[in-house]
Amino acid sequence: MNKQHRLWLVQIVVITLAVAVVIPVSRLAAGPDADPQGELPTGGFVARVYYETIADIQDLTDYDLWEYNNLDEQYVLVSMDWRTFRELERKGWRLEVDDLATAQLEGYNLEVYNGGYLSVEDLHAEMAGYDANYPDLVEMVDYGDSFCKGEGGCTTLGGDELEGFDLYAMRISNENVPGTSTINGDGTVTPGDKPVAVLMFNIHAREITTPELGIRVIREFVNGYGVDADLTWIADYHEVWVIPTANPDGLWLVELGTKSPYGGSPFSYRKNANDAGCSSWPPSSFSQPGVDLNRNHTFKWNTGGSSGSPCNLTYRGTAAGSEPEVDQFETLVASLIPDQRGPGDTDPAPQDTTGILISTHSFSELVLWPWGYTTGPAPNKTGLQAIGDKLATYNGYLSCQPSLCLYGTSGTTDDWSYGELGIPSFTFEVGTQFMPPYSEVDAIQWPDNGPAYIYTTRIARAPYMEVQGPDALDLNTTGGPAIVNLTALLDDNDNGGQDIAAAEYYINTPPWEPGAVANPMTPIFGGFNDPAVGVEAAVDLTGLPQGQHTIFVRGQDAGGNWGPVSAIFVETEGPFAAQPASTDLHTCVEGSTSTDITVTPLGGFTGQVSFSLLGSPAGTTGSFAPPNLTPPGATTLTIDASGVAAPGTTPVTVEVSSTSPASVDLIEMDLTVYDSGPTAPALLVPADGASNIYPIDLTLEWQAVADATSYDVGIFTDPGNPTGSLVAVGQNLTGTTFQSPVDLDENATYYWAVRANNPCGQQVTSFASFSTGSSLRILVVDDDDNNPDVRSDYTDMLAGMNYDVWSTNASDNEPDAGELAPYPVVLWFSGDAAGFFAGPGAFGEPALTTYISNGGCLALSSAGYYGGGALPSFAATTLGLSSITKDTGQSTVTGGLLPAGLFAGTYSLNSPYDNISDSLSLKSGTRAVFDGDQGTAASVRYTGDSLAFFFGFPLESLAAPDRQAVINDFITACSFLD
Repeated sequence: MNKQHRLWLVQIVVITLAVAVVIPVSRLAAGPDADPQGELPTGGFVARVYYETIADIQDLTDYDLWEYNNLDEQYVLVSMDWRTFRELERKGWRLEVDDLATAQLEGYNLEVYNGGYLSVEDLHAEMAGYDANYPDLVEMVDYGDSFCKGEGGCTTLGGDELEGFDLYAMRISNENVPGTSTINGDGTVTPGDKPVAVLMFNIHAREITTPELGIRVIREFVNGYGVDADLTWIADYHEVWVIPTANPDGLWLVELGTKSPYGGSPFSYRKNANDAGCSSWPPSSFSQPGVDLNRNHTFKWNTGGSSGSPCNLTYRGTAAGSEPEVDQFETLVASLIPDQRGPGDTDPAPQDTTGILISTHSFSELVLWPWGYTTGPAPNKTGLQAIGDKLATYNGYLSCQPSLCLYGTSGTTDDWSYGELGIPSFTFEVGTQFMPPYSEVDAIQWPDNGPAYIYTTRIARAPYMEVQGPDALDLNTTGGPAIVNLTALLDDNDNGGQDIAAAEYYINTPPWEPGAVANPMTPIFGGFNDPAVGVEAAVDLTGLPQGQHTIFVRGQDAGGNWGPVSAIFVETEGPFAAQPASTDLHTCVEGSTSTDITVTPLGGFTGQVSFSLLGSPAGTTGSFAPPNLTPPGATTLTIDASGVAAPGTTPVTVEVSSTSPASVDLIEMDLTVYDSGPTAPALLVPADGASNIYPIDLTLEWQAVADATSYDVGIFTDPGNPTGSLVAVGQNLTGTTFQSPVDLDENATYYWAVRANNPCGQQVTSFASFSTGSSLRILVVDDDDNNPDVRSDYTDMLAGMNYDVWSTNASDNEPDAGELAPYPVVLWFSGDAAGFFAGPGAFGEPALTTYISNGGCLALSSAGYYGGGALPSFAATTLGLSSITKDTGQSTVTGGLLPAGLFAGTYSLNSPYDNISDSLSLKSGTRAVFDGDQGTAASVRYTGDSLAFFFGFPLESLAAPDRQAVINDFITACSFLD
């Protein structure tokens, strides 16, 4: 993902929560349990609480203080009801209801939660599957019991039975490499010699994206071992401990809200299941049973930033480490990683400290490092900040000390792991919601944070030291097979910015292992005089056994700092290499098939090789000409079918062998024998009689035929004269698609057919016809709030045109620049939304800016753009507006202000919903498209190769014929562009 859309993170301003919105009348308090002043919503909501200094925030620890701090406007978010709002007002706080954050809180529903999110049982089942299928790589470790499991089960205050869960961690490490820890039958761990990285997730239950990230770390290593050289060496020489949910009871309670008798939104449950003297039920976002596990750790417990009230969301428990989830987690980690820091608060851990930890939370897009309990610096602040800043280069988050950029806390995971063990420890606050749509996990959160997790595991050996050295990036090998050219980029820009001083590679044995041999690498251009230098070396693989080998690369900067290693796999072969021209052979029962096999000597081989065919089916014979040779050279394999061979496919093997030295190379092939020609395939796309087909880059598709070895396809203008009307042809195709190499004419009729071939014959399909439409591709971006849904008003205008639809689903799921780029025309509408979905947002605006700068044609129909707030820079720079006056209620618009007679006429605006039309003031170079009775109603900015139209009224407020005329003129204007 392009991180440029996150520049606002410098001030921790989450755009989707950045506007406090007037409360809709429908949500004003009413009834007996309501705000007496009639101004506040009923039930739970979220408010901004403004402060003067960060120290003030400590007075809010008895409330549900979200892990979010807007440093620019100096407010935090607190979940509350009207009573809490009035209570804080009486205490002198300035508050505003944040309607967007409240909408987020209320938006947790069954569909969102079950859109893919894994339950506790699902998480544990997936871990158990890996444990069973990859016994040498992963180990599922039961390190204790949850609160309810230890109590023999719990009954919620609503009468629900919760048996509790085992606490599971997944150790990822190749047990066949010495130094792995030992796991005893009772779950206790005896540490080994391997460095340890601990990745813990979901200590706060409602943060349901975090266990998804945890399970993805496990998947990454399981699927990447033996395939990705870096994941492989990390698993060989390090231990990665992943805890997808450190609070399984709490996660179970979150999902409970979706079940009967609750049956709706998942509970916004943060804590564990120890009711701890709180009788609040059902749990709300501001009052609930349980202990906040991230305030219960034993280091500096109860030294600020937590609550002693059992129903409070930051309730710290009755004593330090009172909760089994915390006590058993601390026992596990302390058994894996030695204490490397002195007992004093100001004692630093040594630079060669081993081990690292990340605890993942949501939300706020932060990388936090100790201390949280005090605003004073940690003894290892320089190293902690260096690692935090480095991790933030991957996810684009803000790296900071929480007591200075968020608020003070105590009894937290990262304060404990650093304070007690000295290891660098961090909290990730991922994303911008506790419970976003599931699609956001793979679309945003994993791409942003997955590389940061992997980097963490990479530097676990000596993180304070290795973070200071350059990264080894973009490893590549070319040439071979005896000698390969190894290249890499050494980059220190995010690791101190010093010049590169040296580079080296190792074959199979990394630098910290006994017997490792360092080999120098040299700059590709110039010398070691820059923080980023390309390096290379000629790597001699002669003498290595046949198979896969690992090359490790690392770099050193001018300060003497060695960075972490990166690795790449290389394959070595025997004394010769044999390569067939084809491994897929076909013959008819009456025929034969052949292929050439080329043999190349390796490493000075001068001997002779011979050939034999193994496994040929009855009724066939194989021969080689010549039967043996001295490489380099080639032989021809011929397989004859005698007429009695049974039809079907048989795997056969060609054995290429030498005696001095003794070596065998096996080539696997498939031999298929046919007894008849193929059947004709079914034509799929475009379907026979299809119309309005896009005439550019047309792709044809047909159904695969099991007995076809290849296909020929043609596009024609006259089925009665195919030879004379051939437009495009594809021959000897092995797939079932064909993209026309020529652009077809618009609004024309064409015909196409496919011929299936095999060695016994051919079969041609009947002709299918299709008609092309316009070549102008249009993207309709449905950005309304679906209340009402006005998409059909726009798509009806495009009937017969070539368009696609992108729906934002009333969210910030907006297309990026790459997704807009294929469309010469974009029609973006927000319907009659006057508040939250009234125009492109933080993702859409930069994407549209890029789109326009690359010659696009845009029509944006968006009344109420930004609700009449501050004019977005996009509106000023890309649309050419100097101001927008909100809700002027224009009743008529008159066009004809542009050349070529476009948009001529006077039209009435009769919105079927609310007349929220706006009036515009234009910058120099921007022209009016429509003048309204209350001011300019629509504009266009022309840059020479692009057009950006802005309609300050919903196009659906025009009568259907007028709307059609306007959109036709817009399409005409776009067609003027190249």
